[in-house]
Amino acid sequence: MKEENTKLSSDEILALSPDEVVRKFENFVYSIVNKVHRSLALRINVEDLESYGMLGLLEAHSRFKPENNRTFTTYAYYRVRGAILDGCRKEGWIPRERKKKAQQMKDVDQVLETEAEERAGAGPAKSFSDAVSRVADVVSSSAVIVLMDQQDLQSVYDEAKKPEQHQRLEKEQTRRFLLQALDMLDDDERDIVIRFHFENEKMDTIGEAYGCSKSWISRVHKRALKKMYFQLQRFGIQSAS
Repeated sequence: MKEENTKLSSDEILALSPDEVVRKFENFVYSIVNKVHRSLALRINVEDLESYGMLGLLEAHSRFKPENNRTFTTYAYYRVRGAILDGCRKEGWIPRERKKKAQQMKDVDQVLETEAEERAGAGPAKSFSDAVSRVADVVSSSAVIVLMDQQDLQSVYDEAKKPEQHQRLEKEQTRRFLLQALDMLDDDERDIVIRFHFENEKMDTIGEAYGCSKSWISRVHKRALKKMYFQLQRFGIQSAS
């Protein structure tokens, strides 16, 4: 019989043994497992994903630091989803037609996780306009990520590395607009977007290369996506759907 999860403080969660963590949060993990299974239309049993979800949960517990008012479940959510997606990729369980969606989920999760950390550090919104601004940042970032992931990323990446080749994409309007939006970014912004989205580097790895913190890389990344979002709107691209 599954033990129901109860409201625990951060200190109480940190004091749990690995076995206790699994018992307390197994329903939480099963919920995430089922959502990923449905989203990617996986042709495997849900139970095959559970071990990866539990590994993500235990990793989150071992690394969790209750700072900046962030909650364990928010922190663990992205670790569990990431572990499940990585496991699916490793085992070759993701159907070919769903691989772009899996990458999209991974990219959006990393942005949302960073946004959640920043919101926790900033505290509650100080006004209604502040709350709206925070939501708008998430929406604009996610929209650009989805748009990039819907394109042939290798072609976009190759062209982004060779700006003089832009004319080769004249018949592919959306991709051409995306390249133009990339070109309008500052050098650091463009480099971070390319490394994160096209070279699949993690933000902390990029931060090490720059000699900067992950939070600084995150701020530059968010600023770049916001610029791209507004530029794409000017081109008449209202959404990434």
